[in-house]
Amino acid sequence: MDVQADIGHVVDVFAGYKPDDLADRALRIVPAHAGREIEIWLVERESRIYILAEHGYKANWVQNILASPSVEIRLTGRRWQASGRVVESDRDGNLYAEVRELDREKYGWENGLPIEFRLERQIQ
Repeated sequence: MDVQADIGHVVDVFAGYKPDDLADRALRIVPAHAGREIEIWLVERESRIYILAEHGYKANWVQNILASPSVEIRLTGRRWQASGRVVESDRDGNLYAEVRELDREKYGWENGLPIEFRLERQIQ
Protein backbone atom coordinates (compact mmCIF):
# COMPACT_ATOMS: atom_id res chain seq x y z
CA MET A 1 0.00 0.00 0.00
CA ASP A 2 1.27 3.45 -0.93
CA VAL A 3 2.30 5.68 2.01
CA GLN A 4 0.43 8.69 0.61
CA ALA A 5 -2.78 6.64 0.53
CA ASP A 6 -2.14 5.54 4.10
CA ILE A 7 -1.71 9.12 5.31
CA GLY A 8 -4.92 10.03 3.50
CA HIS A 9 -6.67 7.15 5.24
CA VAL A 10 -5.46 8.35 8.63
CA VAL A 11 -6.63 11.86 7.85
CA ASP A 12 -10.09 10.51 6.95
CA VAL A 13 -10.31 9.08 10.44
CA PHE A 14 -10.13 12.67 11.73
CA ALA A 15 -13.20 13.67 9.64
CA GLY A 16 -11.90 16.43 7.42
CA TYR A 17 -8.51 17.23 8.93
CA LYS A 18 -5.73 17.90 6.44
CA PRO A 19 -2.34 16.17 6.91
CA ASP A 20 -0.71 19.27 8.43
CA ASP A 21 -3.54 19.42 10.99
CA LEU A 22 -2.33 16.10 12.39
CA ALA A 23 -0.04 18.18 14.59
CA ASP A 24 -3.09 18.96 16.73
CA ARG A 25 -3.62 15.29 17.53
CA ALA A 26 -1.81 12.88 19.80
CA LEU A 27 -0.10 9.82 18.39
CA ARG A 28 0.03 6.55 20.28
CA ILE A 29 2.98 4.33 19.43
CA VAL A 30 4.02 0.93 20.66
CA PRO A 31 7.70 0.25 19.95
CA ALA A 32 8.15 -3.48 19.41
CA HIS A 33 10.25 -4.13 22.52
CA ALA A 34 8.78 -1.45 24.80
CA GLY A 35 5.86 -3.39 26.19
CA ARG A 36 3.86 -0.21 26.68
CA GLU A 37 2.14 2.46 24.65
CA ILE A 38 3.24 6.10 24.73
CA GLU A 39 1.31 9.20 23.67
CA ILE A 40 3.11 12.05 21.98
CA TRP A 41 2.51 15.10 19.76
CA LEU A 42 3.43 15.02 16.09
CA VAL A 43 3.96 16.97 12.89
CA GLU A 44 3.56 15.75 9.31
CA ARG A 45 5.79 16.47 6.34
CA GLU A 46 5.62 14.90 2.88
CA SER A 47 3.43 11.97 4.00
CA ARG A 48 5.63 11.09 6.95
CA ILE A 49 4.98 11.55 10.66
CA TYR A 50 7.64 13.15 12.86
CA ILE A 51 7.99 13.47 16.60
CA LEU A 52 10.74 15.07 18.66
CA ALA A 53 12.31 12.95 21.38
CA GLU A 54 12.82 15.39 24.24
CA HIS A 55 15.60 13.31 25.78
CA GLY A 56 17.16 12.31 22.45
CA TYR A 57 19.07 9.05 22.43
CA LYS A 58 18.56 8.68 26.20
CA ALA A 59 14.84 7.99 25.74
CA ASN A 60 14.04 4.30 26.09
CA TRP A 61 11.58 4.39 23.18
CA VAL A 62 14.27 5.86 20.91
CA GLN A 63 16.63 3.05 21.93
CA ASN A 64 13.85 0.56 21.13
CA ILE A 65 13.39 2.06 17.66
CA LEU A 66 17.14 1.87 17.04
CA ALA A 67 17.08 -1.80 18.05
CA SER A 68 13.94 -2.60 16.05
CA PRO A 69 12.54 0.06 13.69
CA SER A 70 9.23 -1.77 13.26
CA VAL A 71 6.50 -0.12 15.35
CA GLU A 72 2.75 -0.09 15.60
CA ILE A 73 1.05 3.32 15.41
CA ARG A 74 -2.48 3.77 16.68
CA LEU A 75 -4.55 6.73 15.45
CA THR A 76 -8.16 7.00 16.69
CA GLY A 77 -8.66 3.28 16.97
CA ARG A 78 -6.89 2.27 13.77
CA ARG A 79 -3.54 0.53 13.86
CA TRP A 80 -0.75 0.83 11.34
CA GLN A 81 2.46 -1.09 10.82
CA ALA A 82 5.19 1.53 10.45
CA SER A 83 8.94 1.90 10.47
CA GLY A 84 10.80 4.49 12.48
CA ARG A 85 14.21 6.04 12.15
CA VAL A 86 16.25 8.78 13.77
CA VAL A 87 16.71 11.90 11.63
CA GLU A 88 20.38 12.85 12.01
CA SER A 89 21.60 16.46 11.73
CA ASP A 90 24.78 15.45 9.87
CA ARG A 91 23.11 12.99 7.49
CA ASP A 92 19.69 14.66 7.05
CA GLY A 93 20.60 18.32 7.68
CA ASN A 94 17.76 20.05 5.84
CA LEU A 95 15.13 17.57 6.99
CA TYR A 96 16.42 17.77 10.57
CA ALA A 97 16.08 21.57 10.56
CA GLU A 98 12.70 21.56 8.79
CA VAL A 99 11.10 19.09 11.22
CA ARG A 100 12.35 21.05 14.22
CA GLU A 101 10.98 24.25 12.67
CA LEU A 102 7.58 22.62 12.07
CA ASP A 103 7.49 21.61 15.71
CA ARG A 104 8.49 25.11 16.82
CA GLU A 105 5.71 26.64 14.69
CA LYS A 106 3.04 24.25 16.07
CA TYR A 107 4.11 23.95 19.71
CA GLY A 108 6.67 26.68 20.37
CA TRP A 109 9.31 24.03 21.11
CA GLU A 110 12.01 22.58 18.90
CA ASN A 111 14.49 20.99 21.29
CA GLY A 112 14.54 17.32 20.63
CA LEU A 113 15.76 14.59 18.33
CA PRO A 114 13.48 14.16 15.28
CA ILE A 115 12.14 10.65 14.72
CA GLU A 116 10.51 9.80 11.38
CA PHE A 117 7.72 7.25 10.93
CA ARG A 118 6.59 5.84 7.58
CA LEU A 119 3.18 4.21 7.62
CA GLU A 120 3.42 0.92 5.74
CA ARG A 121 0.03 -0.74 6.07
CA GLN A 122 -3.13 -0.61 8.12
CA ILE A 123 -3.50 -3.63 10.41
CA GLN A 124 -6.92 -2.86 11.89
